[in-house]
Amino acid sequence: MRSIRAANLEPQQENNHSAHPHEAHQAEVTIAGQPRVVLTPHEKQVVRLLAMGKTNKDISPILAISTRTVEAHRSPVYVIKATVKPPGNGDFPRRMTQFAEVFERAAGEKLYPGTLNVKVDRPVRWKEDFRIKGVEIDEPGQDLIFEYCQINGLKAYRIRPYNLTTGGGGWGDDTLEIASECCLKDRLGLDAGCVVEITLFGDAADF
Repeated sequence: MRSIRAANLEPQQENNHSAHPHEAHQAEVTIAGQPRVVLTPHEKQVVRLLAMGKTNKDISPILAISTRTVEAHRSPVYVIKATVKPPGNGDFPRRMTQFAEVFERAAGEKLYPGTLNVKVDRPVRWKEDFRIKGVEIDEPGQDLIFEYCQINGLKAYRIRPYNLTTGGGGWGDDTLEIASECCLKDRLGLDAGCVVEITLFGDAADF
């Protein structure tokens, strides 16, 4: 089911959130000997707004920069086909209910307590837009890495558990755990086996 393509992102929905309140983690991290990509602060702002469905023309006045500068800072957009998996073991609903304020503070909005797990045909290297440190949610051995994305055009987040010792975590990087402000299963009418499109922001080499 390999399907990865570059795309021109068109606005899907309006969202009036202000600039992201969380100061993104800047340290370079390696996984299996390969460095991940670390975006600059301006790139992170642009990616967040792209995930909200904003165009270059929309972003320019929001960040008080020219459209040419927006274009220079924006990452390529890629769409990956993925298959919805059955529900997982319930860790994320528990975390996101017990520590709802931590997740809201990190994301800048209230998130639905739970993730939608989707399967892709090969590992997708993650990027960090921001993170929740494990000590904030009583899991000192691992952090939660957040990456802006879209699912079927809706603004969302890929959340990737990150073991501080091994760098591993979650179900593996060929399973993406997607969170949003709403219940994605209900909002999009999804069941296990449904095919969705995940929009990611980054270099082609990362996919």
